[in-house]
Amino acid sequence: MFQSQNGDVNGFLKFMKNLLQEHGPRLYSIQITEEANFAHGPDCIDGPWPRVLEALVEGVQAAKEEALSLGLPELRIGFNTTPTFGAASEFWTTIGNLGGKNFVRALDYVGLDFFPDTFRPAADVRSAALGVIETMRSTWLPTAGIPESVPIHIAEHGWPTGPDRSEHRQAQVFEEVVRTVMEARERLNLRRYTAFSLRDLESFKPEHVADIFYNFGLMRSDYTPKPAFETYRRLIAGHFADAERFASNY
Repeated sequence: MFQSQNGDVNGFLKFMKNLLQEHGPRLYSIQITEEANFAHGPDCIDGPWPRVLEALVEGVQAAKEEALSLGLPELRIGFNTTPTFGAASEFWTTIGNLGGKNFVRALDYVGLDFFPDTFRPAADVRSAALGVIETMRSTWLPTAGIPESVPIHIAEHGWPTGPDRSEHRQAQVFEEVVRTVMEARERLNLRRYTAFSLRDLESFKPEHVADIFYNFGLMRSDYTPKPAFETYRRLIAGHFADAERFASNY
């Protein structure tokens, strides 16, 4: 993550290289910055911090160079975003102009964090999910000069439970989105899926029961499974031959 009050990009690059030197051989992938496109989001993500787009672009290139110098050509280098409709779509033009061809060549994936039917109701969850992914592939990525050969990773997906958000509905939404992703993976070059998240932060304290950000888990905070946990396990075990390498959880 890049959260520097004075926009210290060089310090971030040094920090990132040190992490790669220490942990690189054990990693499948590394994500440079956290939701850098979300400029008006909370300061717990990277979008609101100064010079974050420079950190993203330079970080991807520096991480690729460092991975190659360490003899780790298979280490996947990428970044993530939330959906970018309206004025937020300028993010793609900006990083494309900042990075150019060298940035695109260094990219191994682009992650999408999305939560259909969570922050606004979706009459058709599958159509809503597919629409976002198709727009990313056909519009947002090309705006930055990122070709179809660069895979999309579903970096975060979930649906929180609460007093007015049933665990049964969570399982339904989960199945609809996961099936949509799996069905579209070859056509849209989707290569990873990550569930957000394995367990709730806090399922039982009265002050947190109604807070969706505490209750995204496939399990409750005491590790008892919600119905969505069994749904996810069934999808992995029974339907997708190569799901072990495709699916993970956060």
